[in-house]
Amino acid sequence: MVKVLVADDDKFTRYFLWKTLSKEGYEVKLVESGSEAIRKILAQNFDVLFLDIYMEGMDGLDTISLIKRINPEIPIVVVTGDLSPEMKDRVQRMRVSEYLTKPLDPCKVKNAVELILARNGGI
Repeated sequence: MVKVLVADDDKFTRYFLWKTLSKEGYEVKLVESGSEAIRKILAQNFDVLFLDIYMEGMDGLDTISLIKRINPEIPIVVVTGDLSPEMKDRVQRMRVSEYLTKPLDPCKVKNAVELILARNGGI
């Protein structure tokens, strides 16, 4: 079973991602912060990480940097309300797999995971 970790400080976004991804048969774990995401990744393997950029405490950019040191191969889907080309460019230079903007579309969420799984041989 594909394991997905969602790290977002917004409970509505977490619920939306949990509901959307669970319907597809994925095992979904939810955390509220970057530091919680790091702890989960150290304790368990995940196939995909959905990560908000703007969170209290450790933001998404710092979280990406640390996660890439722990597991450089984990596919990361950035979830953000920041539509600026500068942020998109900055995040893409960090070698994330996908970049989704809020409000999220369930089809784009599902497509992001499907693309990642296809690139990685179905995991």
